[in-house]
Amino acid sequence: MPNPSYNAIEPHVNETTQFFKKAYNNFNKQLHNGELPGCHFAFQPLVKSLSKFKPSGTRDIEDHQHDTIIINSAMMLSADDIKVLAALDDAMISQSQHHFGKPGRNEYRNKERASLAKNIGLYPSSTSAEGGREIGHYIGFYIIEDSPFHEAAKDFLSYGYKVKWEEVKNPSSNPDTKSGKTFKYICPHPECGQSFRGNSQAQFKCVFHDLIAIQDRK
Repeated sequence: MPNPSYNAIEPHVNETTQFFKKAYNNFNKQLHNGELPGCHFAFQPLVKSLSKFKPSGTRDIEDHQHDTIIINSAMMLSADDIKVLAALDDAMISQSQHHFGKPGRNEYRNKERASLAKNIGLYPSSTSAEGGREIGHYIGFYIIEDSPFHEAAKDFLSYGYKVKWEEVKNPSSNPDTKSGKTFKYICPHPECGQSFRGNSQAQFKCVFHDLIAIQDRK
């Protein structure tokens, strides 16, 4: 018998895939000179990033290999729509460097990639805010107001495109190991509203600002 919950969410999953395909094609034309070769989309929770680019990440029945862009499925409704689109284009910048530049080893974000990101409007920062390191591992970004990306994203969203699902963490995985008590953890960034619940030994990291969540003592 078909699972009614699956039947209810399946259209949202399909629409979300189309959302990212349309956004990819739009940004490819407007921000990447139409040079990117396309990709396969996957959705899964990511611990340290909003998105991830995997070169030749999938293979089809005809043995053709395709790049994959993974979108963090745990933030697609929680994050601002423009931030979700920024996560997509952040991966597209990595794809562009892979095909036309010289990426750093082991996903190290080098000066070339920092320059590509700045030109588009996603300023590299280890704290996802002004003043952070621009090169290294696990480098985030913040959106430059009125940049080519910002304008392209606002234009895309003006047509009413929306993401309609995200993955949720099973709350039963968070009980305190001794008493069953859980605690609230918050991102220390002053402009972030993200919070988490876990036991006294839990550790969470905000993927939006690349910061370790702290226990809320209030």
